[in-house]
Amino acid sequence: MSELVGCHYVVTGISSGIGAAVGSSLLDEGANVTGVDINPPEVQVDNFVQCDLRNQVEIGNLIAGLNQPIHGLCNAAGVPTSRSSREIMEINFYGLRAITDLVLPLLEDGGSVVNVASCAGTDWQLRSNVVEKLVASSGVAEGLQFFDSLALEPVDAYRLSKECVTMYSLDVSSAGVNRGIRVNAVSPGATYTPILDDFYSTMNRDRLVQLRAAAGGREGYPSEIAAPIVFLLSPAASWINGANLIVDGGAEAAILLGKLPDRSESVSGN
Repeated sequence: MSELVGCHYVVTGISSGIGAAVGSSLLDEGANVTGVDINPPEVQVDNFVQCDLRNQVEIGNLIAGLNQPIHGLCNAAGVPTSRSSREIMEINFYGLRAITDLVLPLLEDGGSVVNVASCAGTDWQLRSNVVEKLVASSGVAEGLQFFDSLALEPVDAYRLSKECVTMYSLDVSSAGVNRGIRVNAVSPGATYTPILDDFYSTMNRDRLVQLRAAAGGREGYPSEIAAPIVFLLSPAASWINGANLIVDGGAEAAILLGKLPDRSESVSGN
């Protein structure tokens, strides 16, 4: 019998992509799932709460109405580079941070949080002064005021929002260690989700094609991202905390070792 039978997990972004795959996988394992999204899900979850992650009042109401006990939280909600820079930061980071900060004290001992970051955010240390200031902001208004002063285009805003998710996940991982609570990040590479076309239309397409070639000639499937997330949520991952797991078919390793395919070959092979 699965360790997850009867456990209760909250999954944001339940209506599509990675969030839907995580919800389905948890349900298949016998868990109870509360799904959170601005749109109703196709997955038949146990409970669904409609919530706009830009709205701190709605987030507070969501948390107040959650059934307990809660054994874990997966933050999979996010928006792509086709949205405005401010929306990207509001949803991808500050909405995620608000939910996590409120859920952490409610988790059962041994509970787990997994935040979906991105391979786009793995270089957060290169501008840690900016990331640290955004992560440490005492409130959303203060953080967004500083963010607005950066005047970033959506592609850079997306990258920065995911850098914040990565650093925040590592930073908050120590908050519940005395109760065995863990916080980890998962950083997917390009994945076959409804927002994949947005990335190809707004980001460096040649670079994305190179990364796809380095990963074996395709993007990842949502189920391939969901599987390690469900593992990290489970008691089987009880000694994994403060980690950022890259799930990209090996593309980041190719970057690190200078083994990306030749750009012209990658493009011609598309």
